[in-house]
Amino acid sequence: MPRGSTAHAWLDENLDDTERADFLSLRQLNAWADGGEWDERGAEHAAEIITWGILDRNISIRWIESDDGGTTTTTWRLAKLPDDSDPDGLFEAFELLTGTDASPRRLDDPRTTPITTILSPEAKW
Repeated sequence: MPRGSTAHAWLDENLDDTERADFLSLRQLNAWADGGEWDERGAEHAAEIITWGILDRNISIRWIESDDGGTTTTTWRLAKLPDDSDPDGLFEAFELLTGTDASPRRLDDPRTTPITTILSPEAKW
């Protein structure tokens, strides 16, 4: 199945079914690549976490969501995932996916270091 990023390709080549199931359990998700909304798919969580993990600095993404009534809410995230305001889950998930110790990445913990801010492609002014 074609994917839209290098992180997706890495996941396709490096994770087996057991590792995918472990990741889904960790992230409390039900589907790897099919079904549900984008942010409910394990493959999307994993690709975002791989991308975050290999960056050389923390980047905060401005994320704007609208409800059915037209009210917009702006949040700042480390990844395009709704539950990543606390990076401990990102560290644990990155280590599960890669088998790599995320300790060096912890030096850039966004709770203690400056964050470079960018806008998400979906951001609106």
